[in-house]
Amino acid sequence: MTGKTNPVSGTVLERFRGSAAAAFSQTWVTLFSTNPITDGDATTYGTGYVEWAATNGRIRVFTDMATDPYWTAPSVDENRMKIENSTTVGWSLLIGLPAAGETVVGVGIFDSQTGGNLLYWDELDNSRLVMLGDTFQFSALSLIVRED
Repeated sequence: MTGKTNPVSGTVLERFRGSAAAAFSQTWVTLFSTNPITDGDATTYGTGYVEWAATNGRIRVFTDMATDPYWTAPSVDENRMKIENSTTVGWSLLIGLPAAGETVVGVGIFDSQTGGNLLYWDELDNSRLVMLGDTFQFSALSLIVRED
């Protein structure tokens, strides 16, 4: 994920001022049919992006490093720190699709099942037209959050 949003950047920068950064108690993955234009566009729920309406909502990725799917321990990749999903994160029962299908162009991570703050986002390398009956999945270790 390349787009660290302003709420996350602000929390990190507050550490320089002596404020402790609280852990996220939950993280939820969603798909986008329209991506944010900039990280600042993602600071207000529903602004600058469109969540993909055909999913059954956001998928929880646990923060306890014990309940699947969870985020792996931080490691180094290409001189940058990263975490990844431990097992498959996916949507198998797709609802509300138009007959012509719908295109998924990006992915985001929120701190809440509904509403909340968009924490990170990225556009997909290849957008995907999804039809009724399809599944959309990120296999284990393919949903990667990297820090600069």
